[in-house]
Amino acid sequence: MAEREQNLSAKAYDVLLNMLINRELPVNSVLQERRLADMLTISRTPVRDALNKLENEGFIGRRTLVVKEFSIRELI
Repeated sequence: MAEREQNLSAKAYDVLLNMLINRELPVNSVLQERRLADMLTISRTPVRDALNKLENEGFIGRRTLVVKEFSIRELI
């Protein structure tokens, strides 16, 4: 992965994680790569990387990318 793409993936991850923490993305809302990429004004690949990382960390559901409910304890 190119350095620029890694930076964009990290940016997307940081923005999306902050949105999740601040409850700006409602629980059970469906996350669409294209919409998120448009919102962040980046391509879909870095958004996909960020979503994969959030999925692996348990912040969003598997298969269908929906926001999961999580407690502050889980966040910590």
